[in-house]
Amino acid sequence: MKRQWVAAAAVVAAAMLLGFGLRLATRSQLAAGPRVRAVGSDDNYHLRRARFAVANFPRTIVFDRMMNFPAGGVPIWPPLYDLMLAAPSRLLHGASADPAAIEREAAWVPPVLAA
Repeated sequence: MKRQWVAAAAVVAAAMLLGFGLRLATRSQLAAGPRVRAVGSDDNYHLRRARFAVANFPRTIVFDRMMNFPAGGVPIWPPLYDLMLAAPSRLLHGASADPAAIEREAAWVPPVLAA
């Protein structure tokens, strides 16, 4: 019984390391300059919502006037992911966190979630 538990734990640990490693494969694209760059437009929008969440925690953007111009729109993503992106910066720096710090710390959330 103990041998099966050790084997199962080893498989879970290997899966976690594989997920973390695969998610870090895009790290060179993110860090190609002095600041962390988002890979796509969805990433930029999540970072925008994360910056808002850091400054106004626990509030998030529910209605965004900057999308679907001129009427505005409701973001299709639930707010938990953006709050998770904002959490490290909010905990380490408070509401006045620098945008570069938010981007840098939010870049580590997806690999942790992948693991």
